[in-house]
Amino acid sequence: AQAFFESRHPSPIYSIVACFLGIGMVLSTLAKDRPVLSTAAFGLCFWYLVKSARGFLKPPFGGRGQDIPSAKGWLPMFGHLLTLRKYTKDNNKLAAGRLALGIKHNEGLDVFGLSVLGMDMVVVTEVDAIEEIVTNDPQRFTKEFSSAPSFKLAMEFFGKGLFFADTDSEDWIIPHNILKAPFSTKGVRTLMPMMNEQADLLVKCLKREVGFGGVCHIDHWVTKMAFETIAVCATGTSFGSFVDDQDTPFVKALNSLLSGFGPLSKCPPQLWPIFFRKQIAELQMYAKTMRDTCIDVIKKRRAKETHAVTNKKDIMDMMLEDKDPKSGKAMTEEQIVDNVLTFLFAGQDSTAAAMATLLCFLNANPRCKKKLVQEIDEVVGDDQLEWEHLSRLQYLDWCIKEGMRLVPPAGGIVRTANGDQLLQDKWRIPAGKMCMVGIMAVHYDKKLWGEDAYEFRPERWEQGPPHKYAFIPFAVGPRA
Repeated sequence: AQAFFESRHPSPIYSIVACFLGIGMVLSTLAKDRPVLSTAAFGLCFWYLVKSARGFLKPPFGGRGQDIPSAKGWLPMFGHLLTLRKYTKDNNKLAAGRLALGIKHNEGLDVFGLSVLGMDMVVVTEVDAIEEIVTNDPQRFTKEFSSAPSFKLAMEFFGKGLFFADTDSEDWIIPHNILKAPFSTKGVRTLMPMMNEQADLLVKCLKREVGFGGVCHIDHWVTKMAFETIAVCATGTSFGSFVDDQDTPFVKALNSLLSGFGPLSKCPPQLWPIFFRKQIAELQMYAKTMRDTCIDVIKKRRAKETHAVTNKKDIMDMMLEDKDPKSGKAMTEEQIVDNVLTFLFAGQDSTAAAMATLLCFLNANPRCKKKLVQEIDEVVGDDQLEWEHLSRLQYLDWCIKEGMRLVPPAGGIVRTANGDQLLQDKWRIPAGKMCMVGIMAVHYDKKLWGEDAYEFRPERWEQGPPHKYAFIPFAVGPRA
């Protein structure tokens, strides 16, 4: 028993024995009093038994490489669930990133295996290994959420837009080829006046609703700005986010949907239809609200009720009118809806997170705040912010990067092994295995960033990042 629980390579034989014991105990206890629960438990145990047997019987990599060590705390059927729960208590969004950081710091593992309720993955936190994964996307490692049971419900709610679509599918290839231009430097530059306008509206709203000396949760307000900015710049649609201090129906539905995923993460996806029918129905209602909002935005553009805010095509125009230059195909109606939804939820969430993080760190570090305000006064003064100012706001650039280093908008990114892979010519990664790049663990690595890696110190950016892949807040590679 001691060897089983302390081993970094839990043997499938132990898993099989544990499953048989689990089946016997569960059925003998529950069969009479709780038949539904007993059936569900039996199904879970049987599924886990087959899964473990497959892992045991699968031939090795021709004798090459090593098995990836497992993090401590692994339990039969539950995997590392109890370990994960420690990191979800106060902040579910950062749980994956903090988990990777904790294991790297406490156990000294740069590459390790995790298993949560049957979902197995490899976590990578070493920069050279990360480089190998992201520079071989999609040949060796690719983005493929459709094969993971835990992501299927998310894809049902959020669609197969640019974020969730598989790399080799037309749901990613066609929209990606059509929508490259708006994200170029030239494309963003044309939108800067509109972004300035949204920032001015935010300041005006804060003065009215919070007041000088007032206290507020800044993430609520920067989410308003990020959502309104993306909606106006991408679709020409204003949601009136600055009319009052309330969230729009879309943002309310999004927040309810994201918080509703929390309880589901504590149960295997195979059992969700049994134990979470009511909760899933509620989540489907929130998802419908979001999707209906996107459909309405598209209808308004087709009816000429909205238009691009500049004299050039915006993202909505391109989705409705343009074709993939390689295949000659236009986006389908479902692809258009899915990608409007993706821009509204993914864009505002990551942008708002970065803004809120920076403002909180500046408030907690008066020295940095004073230095930044002084730079802005010297470069911009009382004038409107112009594109030419940005390259001169060096300390602002350092502060933004330092904030995203300590609290990256994405705690980790996931890629799937495209065939059996030998990472760093050492670690065996079977085909179809998910690999999570532990962004937060890399950003806090003292070997890269120094002994003060846990501190907010913008001046560290004067020398740039210590490694090409030491700073990857919004992911990296063709799917970034």
